[in-house]
Amino acid sequence: MALRLSFTLDSVLSERIDQFAKKQDIDRNEAVILLIEHGLDQAAEAGLVEPIRDRDVKKEARMQKNIDAITGGLDDLRKEVRSMHHLLNMSLKNTEKKTYVIGHQHLDTDSVCSAIGYAALLNRNGQDAYIPACCGKLNAESRYALKKFGVEEPVLVLNVEPAVSDLSRIHSEKALGSTPTIDVIHQMDEKDMRNLPIIDESGKLLGLVSEHGLARAYVSNTKMDTLAVSPIPVETLTRILHGEIRVKKHDVLEGSVYISIDALHVILSRITEKDIAIVGDDEPTQLAL
Repeated sequence: MALRLSFTLDSVLSERIDQFAKKQDIDRNEAVILLIEHGLDQAAEAGLVEPIRDRDVKKEARMQKNIDAITGGLDDLRKEVRSMHHLLNMSLKNTEKKTYVIGHQHLDTDSVCSAIGYAALLNRNGQDAYIPACCGKLNAESRYALKKFGVEEPVLVLNVEPAVSDLSRIHSEKALGSTPTIDVIHQMDEKDMRNLPIIDESGKLLGLVSEHGLARAYVSNTKMDTLAVSPIPVETLTRILHGEIRVKKHDVLEGSVYISIDALHVILSRITEKDIAIVGDDEPTQLAL
């Protein structure tokens, strides 16, 4: 069974151990273990203790380092899972604002415990709205102190810069891709928005409509050989034009648009069944079309 020891050495003895470690090309912990074993060997020769089994100090030190690395990796994984758990709770409790309490960037026990204590002080009303956090891996001293007093480690927060995922907490306005442009413009104007997310029926983001994009689409000088209308419901077009439906033959209008300012026979020679004709108060043209 492994035994963990903690003791204080005077400066002279500490310097001698460091000199021995440097000469043997090993670290201080390995040097202490090697010197203790050497002392035990001498004590065994003098009959003071029973002989100890042969050991490979370097090999065991490497094994211990591997164990420490695995333990550290598991600690990091546990903190990441805990962070995800907190984020999930925040998304499920969207109405309750959460605030992270973080110490300074260079972690030490004072900084970590201060964040934990201040968060607990702010949560004294029972709302649990303040979460202690840290911006890096805890050192051995901090982990020992928290474990000793049964306190959970702070949530790991590596970055506090705004991300795309934060946009949903700014506003929830959006529009379907099938929404008429005029309705999108009215929605943006009513909500005082410069950009509006466009989604499909499943809620997947299709793109973003901006004031600049709308201005370019409606104001820019675009050359058009033939005026045409994309598929649009008749009710929508009626609402945009502030018009009235007298006779409804189609639910959706699309095709080329012809204005009856030319001779009637010219329009009749070009127009097809799917096209759109705009006529004035001209009964013969209306009847012919």
